[in-house]
Amino acid sequence: MSTVSQPRNRSTNPYQVSSSLPGKADSGTKQAVADFDERHVFFASFLASPFAGAMLIARNYQRRGDSKSATTALLFGLTASVAFTSVSMMVGDRLPPVSGIWIALGYGMIMQQVAIKLFGKLEEKGNRKPNGNWKALGAAAASLMILIPGMIVVSAVMNL
Repeated sequence: MSTVSQPRNRSTNPYQVSSSLPGKADSGTKQAVADFDERHVFFASFLASPFAGAMLIARNYQRRGDSKSATTALLFGLTASVAFTSVSMMVGDRLPPVSGIWIALGYGMIMQQVAIKLFGKLEEKGNRKPNGNWKALGAAAASLMILIPGMIVVSAVMNL
């Protein structure tokens, strides 16, 4: 039996540590693995407000290096949250108590579709990160900490 030894290619070493971190963009590209997919955006928007979903979309833009689009996403989310809150304060007494869930489901689905339009379905691209659910919950809680004091101030000013 004759064994032919082949020269070993050092670039395919299975024990070599990668120079780039997983989920980070290479220095030459702007395309990075997104932290949050459309399900995370829906989850955060449904639990808190469109602003929470916009925070996740803005984070995806930041990871891609597009800070202008990240700022636009945050302003869009804040505007949508203020609009939904204003409408619900005006017509809230006329709607049955269960309607709040349907409204939240509606704007959650709208934000989910916005995320799909902007980034596509990340599951199809193989870019899903398993730990995004807890980060999405944290974004929802953070958005509530931002929005609730604002609503209290607006309510106090309107009652003067």
